[in-house]
Amino acid sequence: MRKEGRAISGWRPALRIAWREARRHRGRTALVAVLVVLPVFVGAFLDVTFRTADPPAAESVRRIIGTADAYLEVAYCPRVDGIYYEGRLPYPSNGCDVERTTSVDLTTLLPPGSTGIQNARHTAQARLAHGEQSLRMSLLELEMTSPLADGLLRLRSGRSVQAVNEVVLTTEAAQALGAVPGDRLTSSRFRPVTLVGTVVEPGCLTCEAAYGLPGWTGRSGKEPDPAARATGAFLVDLPEGTDPFVLQRDLLDDGVVLTPRAEMLDPPPSPHRSGLEGGGIAILALVVGFGLIEVCLLAGTAFAVGARRQVRDLGLVAAAGGEARHIRRIVLAQGVVTGVVGSVAALPLVVAVVVLARPWLERVNGALMGPLDVRPLEVLPLVGVGVLAGLAAALVPAFTTARLPVLDALNRRFRATSLAARWPRIGVALFVLGGGLAALGSWLWLRSNQGYRDRLEQLASQSAEAAEGTVAGFGGANIPPPPDAQYIAMLLFSFAIAALGLALLAPTLVATIARAARRLPLSARMGLRDAGRHRHRTGPAVAAIMGAVAGSVAVAFYTLGDSDFSRRSYTPATPHGWVQVAVDGNVELTAPALPEIQRIAAQTLPAQEVVPTQIVMAQPAPAERGRVENLFPVWPGQTTGSCPHDATKSGSSVGVGDPQTVRLMFGDRAGEASQALAAGKAIGTDCSVVGNDQVAVWHEGMLTDAARATGSIEQHLIPAVLIETPAYWTFPRILLPPQALDRLGFTTVPAQTLVATSRTPTKSKERAFSDALADAYPDADVWVGVERGYRSDNALVLAVLTGACAFVTLVGTAIAVALANAEGRSDQATLLAVGAEPRRRRFLAMAQAGTVGLLGVGLGTVLGAIVAISMLGADLERPVLIPWPTLAAVMIGIPALGVLIAGIFTRSRLPMVRRIE
Repeated sequence: MRKEGRAISGWRPALRIAWREARRHRGRTALVAVLVVLPVFVGAFLDVTFRTADPPAAESVRRIIGTADAYLEVAYCPRVDGIYYEGRLPYPSNGCDVERTTSVDLTTLLPPGSTGIQNARHTAQARLAHGEQSLRMSLLELEMTSPLADGLLRLRSGRSVQAVNEVVLTTEAAQALGAVPGDRLTSSRFRPVTLVGTVVEPGCLTCEAAYGLPGWTGRSGKEPDPAARATGAFLVDLPEGTDPFVLQRDLLDDGVVLTPRAEMLDPPPSPHRSGLEGGGIAILALVVGFGLIEVCLLAGTAFAVGARRQVRDLGLVAAAGGEARHIRRIVLAQGVVTGVVGSVAALPLVVAVVVLARPWLERVNGALMGPLDVRPLEVLPLVGVGVLAGLAAALVPAFTTARLPVLDALNRRFRATSLAARWPRIGVALFVLGGGLAALGSWLWLRSNQGYRDRLEQLASQSAEAAEGTVAGFGGANIPPPPDAQYIAMLLFSFAIAALGLALLAPTLVATIARAARRLPLSARMGLRDAGRHRHRTGPAVAAIMGAVAGSVAVAFYTLGDSDFSRRSYTPATPHGWVQVAVDGNVELTAPALPEIQRIAAQTLPAQEVVPTQIVMAQPAPAERGRVENLFPVWPGQTTGSCPHDATKSGSSVGVGDPQTVRLMFGDRAGEASQALAAGKAIGTDCSVVGNDQVAVWHEGMLTDAARATGSIEQHLIPAVLIETPAYWTFPRILLPPQALDRLGFTTVPAQTLVATSRTPTKSKERAFSDALADAYPDADVWVGVERGYRSDNALVLAVLTGACAFVTLVGTAIAVALANAEGRSDQATLLAVGAEPRRRRFLAMAQAGTVGLLGVGLGTVLGAIVAISMLGADLERPVLIPWPTLAAVMIGIPALGVLIAGIFTRSRLPMVRRIE
């Protein structure tokens, strides 16, 4: 080619032709660009969204400590050994055996001149009312007039609180109440308050809460200096010249954790391993790789449509002296142009989508996002990915078109090509190799998991034999699970090889099916033979559908096995249909609430009996008496029982054998249980806690430093009998005789109340019962739960996966049918010329759609089953079960839908092929 006497060579003319074709056929270019740059758009959207959702360090710290110099927390332990971080929030690293009982005067621990406020303090859950509307919400106190609190809340309307009789509500709470600034809010708990504004908590947009100054809930007078309180979290300003890190080390001995602002801005790494290990990197790499291959297969078949439609123009280039390499460059240049145009258009579109969808993204995230964060070094390489995807999509059409003879190109005639015999053989070899490697990897992984479980069982058996009245294992040996990254990488590599083998086999299978179509009706026979002749376009579409179906089928296998495992592992809280009630968990409220609960249950539920449950607690040492919080929970201990430890799934609490509990738990055997309790014997409800006619119990107060060092603790041994009951989490594992409590230093506290029902209450009855309790106790925290058995939440996952699988299958089928129609216009014109009915074209499209859909779905099901069986075969808990409903929907429903859509959207009348001159 020449321009003004100068030769134009290389890629320049190819790119000019590609740009001209893109402008002439904008619709086709846009369709291919969408498919090509789909991974670019998704990757850029995720990158910008996650970067924007993660605010800068300064903004994150401002949301936690406002403008303070440090975050200070008085731990419940009198001494703290260190600090660990979750995100940017510090926590004490070690617990303690005895809680703090003395006050801490922070004014003596902090340097003179320090000032501070208490962080937002949750005081209660209470119901606030506005007119006819009422809502239970959290009540919090915060010195919002202090500059240190700037940033903890974001004002949305009105103004901030300035007096003790004023509050602000979160936007969620204000919308639920229908209240606006200036309205009066009432409660049965404290005097009316005025709503002066609405706010949002930057880290919790869905929280329903009311904020006021300290003392706004009705306590007399203003709170004392927050820096003098004994417990809680504080925001502290330190005087000039103070070294916060030296102060941090000094305060740990007093059980006070001080975290400087500088440390929160750049916290030390967590001691726990985080990030992607080898297996995670392998998974991510292969998932990204499979995604790009999937897109390239679909985009490649779509790109072939355009290449075939402009084949006459390419034939003219060849007739004018162009070589095969020039044809390849023109087609490849179109892939480059499409990738560049799509990627360049995708980046500003991503930014616009993130900006416009910001409110929705914040609702999904549950927190305010930071400023828009677009990082060129992360986003711009995605343009290269888009260009490479477009180039890969145009690769096969480029070489196929370049091999087309000039006369065939000029006449738009496409001859059937023979497939080299080596490719099917390579495909079979790769498929067998991948399947064998998958079986080997699954077996090796299974051996590793079995060995780990055998070591744990051996350790548990040795601990039980060595126990003999003491508990072994507290602080004892802890065998870490074996690494599994190598097995995951091996399996994923084998799956990739098997998938590649099936992709190479797909064209041969299409041709084989076409040869076996002699007995089919005319339209089906012609459609299959056309697919076999043009397997260069049918094969990639089949491979693309195969990849999508394989993933969906594999996940369907796993979710079914996981549901079975969860169902077998599920332990109901109570007998089916019974109701659990917890009113505030407060001793003073729960006991008097029983008659009211009984009355409400009789009115709203099919109730038979209302039984309050009690759990056993250890009384504190005499010097620590006076506070209920100092009671220590009592737990079942370990003995040399007649069955493996934790063989059953009953509850882990220790109860007292009062008559109501005995009748509730043992039914017909209540008399036997009462006799044992009267004789001073405890009752074990499963074999794992009874050994040598004894049960062992211990409480948390026994966990001394010496016991931790030796790995065992002394226990209370009590004569016992075994009376097994069904496993329910709410029922205690051990019942102690009431007369033994004082001797052991134990007492009881009320727990949940159980309502035995004659049948399972409906959702409306459950709601009526809960609402009636909330109305009876407007300032209490009421919780109601109905035991309805195991409910799987995998139905939505399977539905989404089936929908995604259907989408990819329909897209691949539609592209294959469109390409067949583009290539076969001349043949279809000939059919119509010799008298074929117009609907024959629609029947041909339906036959081609059925061929592509059924073959792709069939291969995908085989590959997905291999993936699932290999993964589940190494799992000791989840069985391999066949998800027949999902397979039926995928193997029958989706191809049938593709055939139906092809029949509906294919025109019977053929568009004009060429004009008669």
